Amino acid sequence: MENKINEPRSGASGTTAVRRAPPSRKWNSNASGIYHRKRCDIIMSTWGSHQIPYGNLHFISDSDDNLLPILQVMNKTADYWKSQRKWILGMLKIFEMGFKQNIKWYMIVDDDGYIVVNNTLALVNQYYHDQMWLLACVACPHPYYHGSSPFFLRICGGGGYLISSEMAKYILPILPKCFNYTSSKWDNGDMKYFDVMFSVCLIELLNVTLTHRNEFKTVSPLKQIKTNNSNTIKFSFNRENLNNPITFHYVKPWQEQLIIWKLYHDIETNLTVKNNSNWLT
Repeated sequence: MENKINEPRSGASGTTAVRRAPPSRKWNSNASGIYHRKRCDIIMSTWGSHQIPYGNLHFISDSDDNLLPILQVMNKTADYWKSQRKWILGMLKIFEMGFKQNIKWYMIVDDDGYIVVNNTLALVNQYYHDQMWLLACVACPHPYYHGSSPFFLRICGGGGYLISSEMAKYILPILPKCFNYTSSKWDNGDMKYFDVMFSVCLIELLNVTLTHRNEFKTVSPLKQIKTNNSNTIKFSFNRENLNNPITFHYVKPWQEQLIIWKLYHDIETNLTVKNNSNWLT
């Protein structure tokens, strides 16, 4: 299915951008019960509660938790491959909830991801929710035979992705088929990761066009700077080189969420912490 009028908004070169009412959004983080305390709690004490309205953030999980806005979509399993169903089941639930609430954008990120909320809102304002958009870092290769080429560029899922309401409606019917489709078609170790699985389903089953945005950062921005005291370590990063990031990935252990929150929002200009091997590994 082609989307021939799928163009971003433009306000440059004399073109007037069409301004619409601010879209409603759902923010979703994929989590496991073992990380509720270590990751989800710190998210809720920083950007998850300070910048996102109550009720708009959910943690998709395999365990219930009355201290967090959890959507438990399956029971915990030791099988990593089967655990990836959380993503599919979570997206099904989130989309169905969102359609009833007239949600216009959905954002999904790992529980070791960090969302820069204001930059995210600025990004979605460049696009129409009633067109088919899936915005992500589309730069991760995966080797398998897709037509005549041994590679295709897929979603780097840990950095998160944004899905417009129109795209959500389009991909919803194939989500239940996605797990079985990928598990039966390829015997490849990388296929156990949901971002690979999801990319394959979108490309093979729906011929969806993925839109690359380099604002999705797939690494942590923190730099560790040596200090004169061997028992401490200093954290910093250069905001000018971040290119208006909307997400960071691999923000772990959990203390790094708090460090980024304080540094990025100028609560502190730099941070020095004890060199504790329990979490700096």
